[in-house]
Amino acid sequence: MSAPTLPEIAERDATGRVAELYEEIRRAVGLPLVNLVYRVLAAGDTLELVWTQLGPNLRDPGIPDMARALVDEITASVPPVPGAALATVGASETQLAMGRSTVAAYMHANPRNMLVVTALLDTAPGMGRPPPTGSEAAPAPDWNILPMASLDGLDSSARMLIDEMSAPLVTPGEEALVPSLLRHFADSPALLAVLWTAISPAVASGAVARDADSVTTTARDLARRLPYPVEPIADLATRETLQRFQFTLSRMIVVGRLLEQALTSDERVSEESR
Repeated sequence: MSAPTLPEIAERDATGRVAELYEEIRRAVGLPLVNLVYRVLAAGDTLELVWTQLGPNLRDPGIPDMARALVDEITASVPPVPGAALATVGASETQLAMGRSTVAAYMHANPRNMLVVTALLDTAPGMGRPPPTGSEAAPAPDWNILPMASLDGLDSSARMLIDEMSAPLVTPGEEALVPSLLRHFADSPALLAVLWTAISPAVASGAVARDADSVTTTARDLARRLPYPVEPIADLATRETLQRFQFTLSRMIVVGRLLEQALTSDERVSEESR
């Protein structure tokens, strides 16, 4: 039986101020959804406190370069899954295109979230610049992403697969932390299993962990250079939760890159090899 997951306020359940904050987060991060770390902070009544500090940083025009610097730390790689294998498990071109867009969306968001989570743990003195007057970040692509499956609605085999994939990517706790990116593929367990087969050697070899450590080191350096001050979280329970997210985000940034490679189309590989 799977462990209970970290309490969160799902987007469909958000009302009042939480719903307003969720809309601000979607605009600032540049996604049509709210990432798990913010949903968990909302459940702990901490989101509004931290968002007043995180929002200005995430909207700053220098953030994309910082985010790319984290991705640049990744050296692990996997070959593309052959198109015939994807077809065998029933993955349609539309589903694969949405899958690629979903991974790209998380690769847009997770490095940004890694920076601000690290700042909440370590502190960011700020660069002495005045806070921005607007509330909008630069426009993000129009992501066409796969719907995120409810964990409660998964059959036992799909949930077992999600738990197996999550285990090396998260720190254990009484309440499980299940990376949201995996849930977007959970409605097609066969596709998710093929992708796990493609990337699991890099996880088992330690390549993902090594790159994740490099991502974390770079994030700590860059967090100190964020333009606007971020005070460290003092509450021990919240710090423990954020430490779990820091660990997981660093690994999901690497896993996201591997999923991008695994989902590269045969046509693109053929063009790049010419």
